[in-house]
Amino acid sequence: MRCPAAPPRPATRVLLCALACIVAAVACTPEPADLPQPKCELKPTDPRIEKVEVSCDGVDNDCDTLVDRLLPVDENRCSTGKKGACSQSWWVCRDGARVCDAPPPTAEVHDGVDNDCNGIIDDVPQGVSIEARARISVPPYLWKESPEIISAMRLILDQVGIPYDVDKGKDDFDGTFEHLADYSLIIMPGYLMGSVSEKKAKKLEEWVKQGGVLVWSKIVQGDWQNHLYELAGLLTSKKRTDIDTLRFATVPGTAYLEAAEEREYALSDDVEKRPVETFVYLPAPDTTAWSFIQAYAEGKNKGSAGVRRPIGHGAVYTLGVDLTAFTAMRCYVNCFDPGRDQMGMFLLGVFAEGCRGHVVRKHTVPGTEDSVLIPTHDVDAPDSHLPGKWGDPGALQMADMQKAEGVKGTYFITTDVVVNYYNPDMVTGLCKRGMCPEGGHSVQHFDWREFPVGDCSVTEATYNPKSPTLCGEVVVNLQIMREVMGQNADLRAWRTPYLEVSPSQFEILHEQGVRYDTSVGMGDVRTTLPFALDRYPYHQDIWQKQPLWEFPVNLEDGFGWYDANGKEHRLELHNGSWPRFRAEWTNAIVRNAANHTWNMLLVHPSMGVGEDVTSANIAVKIAAVRWAIQFAKAQGLRVAQMLEMGDFWAGRDPVQVYASYDEGKGYSGKIRVGGVDAPRFSLHFGDAIGQFVAEGAGEVEIAGGRVVFKNPLPASKIFSFTATVKAR
Repeated sequence: MRCPAAPPRPATRVLLCALACIVAAVACTPEPADLPQPKCELKPTDPRIEKVEVSCDGVDNDCDTLVDRLLPVDENRCSTGKKGACSQSWWVCRDGARVCDAPPPTAEVHDGVDNDCNGIIDDVPQGVSIEARARISVPPYLWKESPEIISAMRLILDQVGIPYDVDKGKDDFDGTFEHLADYSLIIMPGYLMGSVSEKKAKKLEEWVKQGGVLVWSKIVQGDWQNHLYELAGLLTSKKRTDIDTLRFATVPGTAYLEAAEEREYALSDDVEKRPVETFVYLPAPDTTAWSFIQAYAEGKNKGSAGVRRPIGHGAVYTLGVDLTAFTAMRCYVNCFDPGRDQMGMFLLGVFAEGCRGHVVRKHTVPGTEDSVLIPTHDVDAPDSHLPGKWGDPGALQMADMQKAEGVKGTYFITTDVVVNYYNPDMVTGLCKRGMCPEGGHSVQHFDWREFPVGDCSVTEATYNPKSPTLCGEVVVNLQIMREVMGQNADLRAWRTPYLEVSPSQFEILHEQGVRYDTSVGMGDVRTTLPFALDRYPYHQDIWQKQPLWEFPVNLEDGFGWYDANGKEHRLELHNGSWPRFRAEWTNAIVRNAANHTWNMLLVHPSMGVGEDVTSANIAVKIAAVRWAIQFAKAQGLRVAQMLEMGDFWAGRDPVQVYASYDEGKGYSGKIRVGGVDAPRFSLHFGDAIGQFVAEGAGEVEIAGGRVVFKNPLPASKIFSFTATVKAR
């Protein structure tokens, strides 16, 4: 599952000797050669030295080992020369030049911002009335031939919070065309395959003229689909398998694709072995159709992989590629990789366009903040469990810092019974510092993918760790933790050692009451938002459709890679490598905040591995986590524990929102809660909200366009709401 481009790793990993004392999760990035230890190639007197890199000159100017990486910080803000929301952006390096991409104008709403960049604030068009809802309209063949495409689209809409309906089956496709007025966005995934007749195309065109936005894909050329080419504004299409990169232009639908990694999107890293089917279109010159995605092969522009045609008040977007289909992987952790979130951000943009900016959607945070940082720690080494020359146990030192910062970390604890570094006093010490509940992390910290399942009636007394089993490692670990934690033992979270998973572990975890797993890296799943394992359309050979929630790790205290001989290496976070980690963490936190996606940070409260680490390295890691917490707060992030965020997401997921907007009356709608309570459920509105009323739902917190319910919304209840726009 990890590092698809890397050489295969051995079937098992040798258990690290605890007397050697360091065990650490190894995250893998697909780097072909040894990663050099961070050092500055420039002399201190070199005029090219920069405190923060702002130049595109092929030099590592700020000595973080990253060449021409311009971070989204104040030093790299740029002025585009345009007005309003289009006036500011970030410098990026592209083709060796420094570029300042202007954000696209978007629909004007009541928020004190000149969104459409015409120099006038809040000049909102009058008479607007919309239904803030999308529909997935499925070509009938897709239900049988590629149902995973439907599942992927539903998952992404659920993640980003867009309210939607989906056809009930292959016989429901025609229903879309009878209810177009109920939607602002229509999504037709897969191939159209003759499903849209001329009569249906005319209905779509009239709906688009009134302000609707249509997103469809892969229109196969043929006389039998000429009416679709006319509606999309296309002359020709050609299927290609050599496209390796997509570049996105600034149109309303790409408003959320503002990061350099999103604008220039890696599609395939080897088109011969791992091609991605891409349709390249030629827009018709006698229409308003315009290319917003350019397709590249080996640096050469091969034409348009995405065309936008505005019609009346709406638009038609024709995609030549499924944005959830890619074979390139930028990295495993410690980076910003848009991955499958790319499609989510695109859908947020086209949904806002169809709603004329007056969106209502489920927010991704249990608060008014933009995003989330979850600091987590695997307590799996002697120096994290025990006192020594490094002082108190590393886990307690980390907890003391977090308590001083006013936040709670999440600790995943290995209960070693072999060489016996497990320290129950450390566990209770974490609870005394307010860090309970905690999570499980196995009895012995090693790669367990080849272990047998074993007997799950095992106990600590009957388990033989010399013949390890999955049941033993999970069940005994949780038993030991429950014994020492007592009433604080809310052990519903788990992380597997080394982020290496076995297909059998999830059923065992579920049977043991674990609800939230964080055993995969962002590079495994290409998203930073949580997802339900039983509904995830990919890797079901691993997930086994178990009813758990997965929370991917995207930031860690090590870079791992394989050299040309297949040997595994790791660069640990320490004083010398901190500039590299700081740069990568900065970029990920800022970019994910803009996307309202999450950051799961894993830092081991131990010295780590490598020649350049000493017992003093625990203090370096604590300082790094303190920096991350403070930086995240400064960027408008919520810093939270795993279980808090898990309960929020599990309650949020089944909630259904139905909403409409009228320029004269504001917003109105209903919230239908799912089968579980929804704690701190939150809504995101396109306009700044002045007053919000949901009878019987209790007190709310309002900040700008965010509304948060302070009390849990009870399961299976329906609440009607109204929201007025905040007057300037």
